[in-house]
Amino acid sequence: MGDVGSNFIGFTLGVMALLSLFHGSMTIWTWLLLLGVFIVDATLTLFMRVMSKQRWHEGHASHAYQNAARRYKSHAKVTLTVVLINLFWLGPLAWLSLQYPKMGLVITVIGLLPLLLLAKRFGAGKENFSI
Repeated sequence: MGDVGSNFIGFTLGVMALLSLFHGSMTIWTWLLLLGVFIVDATLTLFMRVMSKQRWHEGHASHAYQNAARRYKSHAKVTLTVVLINLFWLGPLAWLSLQYPKMGLVITVIGLLPLLLLAKRFGAGKENFSI
């Protein structure tokens, strides 16, 4: 997709999030869950690159999803897995966060912790990672 497409989608989702928060139709927890796969992968990758003194600001191919696609030799399999995670794990938890907003933080931690473990397992932030 490249930077232009990523920036456009990120900006659009950011505006949608701000509008829905302002309107009161969604919570910050709902958005963190719905974007959880991307937030966790990007954050852990950046953290690992900074901690290992890599040039974090330069192009790389060390995101967990990239490592997973190389491992399974298929972007389609990884994309389908992300869709399933969103449909059957993060989607229901996002709905719960709307129904029980006071439990939003707990629901979000429950939702994102397994993603953090998966991203770690797939070597987020590590170049030339192999399982």
